[in-house]
Amino acid sequence: RGRYRPGETVLVLGASGGVGLAAIRLAKALGAHVLAAIANPDKRDLVEAAGCDAVIDLARPDLRDSLRAQVHEVTDGRGADIVIDPLGDDIFDAAMRALAWCGRLVVIGFAAGRIPTIKANYLLVKNIDVCGLQIADYRKRTPDLAAACFDELFALYLAGKIEPLPTTT
Repeated sequence: RGRYRPGETVLVLGASGGVGLAAIRLAKALGAHVLAAIANPDKRDLVEAAGCDAVIDLARPDLRDSLRAQVHEVTDGRGADIVIDPLGDDIFDAAMRALAWCGRLVVIGFAAGRIPTIKANYLLVKNIDVCGLQIADYRKRTPDLAAACFDELFALYLAGKIEPLPTTT
């Protein structure tokens, strides 16, 4: 849904969760420059082991400005081409501001709480896209596209570019 192109920068929000760790690994396997956004500094080693290129601190004061500043710092002022957002809430609002010109934000969920609303001026001024991805509906409504995605995932696995995440019980 993010229409990734080789060499783009992908910002993964909630990067230390299951969705975030998978997103880091997939983006790296495709050749992306990956920024892992976390709120707990104790998770830094986890996201670095998953392969991120830089860690973004979601716990810094004034998230609205600090998220954009951190992303711009590691992208030479450009911003993120793609944001993967399973969190929503105020983090979504801040991430919209961290998008590059013609960037894409993929909404996956609202784990942080509030379901955000979109200010259309951001869409217009930065020429950005916001889209959603709900896996169950995606498979049901667009089975051909879903099958192609799964084929690509399995090809990455067979090529040794991704592996299952380690789990503990």
